Amino acid sequence: GLAPSRTVEHLLEGEARLDAVLLDGPAGLKLLPAASGVPALARLAGPARERLLSALAEVAATSDSVIVDTGAGLGTTALDLQLAAERVIVVTTPEPTSLVDAYASLKLLWGEQPGKPAAVVVNDVRDEPEAVAAYRQVARAARHFLGGEPEWLGPVVHDRSVGEAVRRQRALLELFPTSPAARCYERIALSLLAAGEGRARGLLAAPPSELLQ
Repeated sequence: GLAPSRTVEHLLEGEARLDAVLLDGPAGLKLLPAASGVPALARLAGPARERLLSALAEVAATSDSVIVDTGAGLGTTALDLQLAAERVIVVTTPEPTSLVDAYASLKLLWGEQPGKPAAVVVNDVRDEPEAVAAYRQVARAARHFLGGEPEWLGPVVHDRSVGEAVRRQRALLELFPTSPAARCYERIALSLLAAGEGRARGLLAAPPSELLQ
């Protein structure tokens, strides 16, 4: 339900500072509005690239976490942002074409930075067994051809509440906090927080299966 007067395009073109573009979202979130049909975003290079990465670094210095949604595709902009991140979450579905794209994303990422922390979320599934089966297909191919496996973060089940939240332009966890998909998001968030705390202490985080219990 937010109506931005400026977007990331103004930031990339040097027409606005970061603090003039960020929006206040629900639950203390700060949002950097995206833009479509912007050549500078499609080919992030030169001053535009430096402005965006500098802005993300500025936000990271004053935030608990920074999440960048690169959207679908294997373009150079998405890869640049993934390489700049601490870890990458590949979101896929059980559809064969989506699983192939997930593997391709890992191949591209690890080709540029071997061993880059990466995890998989399987979206829009009937239940957890369907999601696990899809994840294992990606993990098996990655292990065989790329020499490593992504982490398993968990499923997001198919839930009509997601579509309703989109139609109302509200955050799912704000509108339907006890819905099945919202609970999946909470579990994924707990797994990410536990992993971050474990790395900070030099310890291994608990497997997601334990966190779900």
